[in-house]
Amino acid sequence: MARLTGALVAIVDNDRDILAGMDSLLGAWGCCTVTAASGRELADRLAGKVPDLILADYHLDGGEIGLDAVAGLRAAAGPSVPAVLITADYSEELQARARAAGCHVLNKPVRLARLRSLVAHLLSGRASPDIRAGEKGEKGSGQAVGRP
Repeated sequence: MARLTGALVAIVDNDRDILAGMDSLLGAWGCCTVTAASGRELADRLAGKVPDLILADYHLDGGEIGLDAVAGLRAAAGPSVPAVLITADYSEELQARARAAGCHVLNKPVRLARLRSLVAHLLSGRASPDIRAGEKGEKGSGQAVGRP
């Protein structure tokens, strides 16, 4: 769990119940979260902070897709921020698009053990939590940074 403690995870999903659940789950794992229903809203809520990881649902509202949200966040935060696309679309075409965008894919229904394993793996190379924790809000609080 030490790899997860203090990690800033940016989550974009158009379903507020999913956002609340992911916030609670990742908070219980020691992560700090920023949640939003769109890529633009997420960028605004991050307010210049660079996330350690992006979790993006594929189908968002208004024709936006998770890959676009990830691209927008990476344009501001840097291309090396790892990202996971969460989707019910099992098509090879989407898998190829996600790979080309440098995103890992988790298919729905998401298995918690698989999510935790992938999140821990992707966060294993980040800076020490002691260095970055002070920038992010309360660890494990279940409260998203920037949530109204």
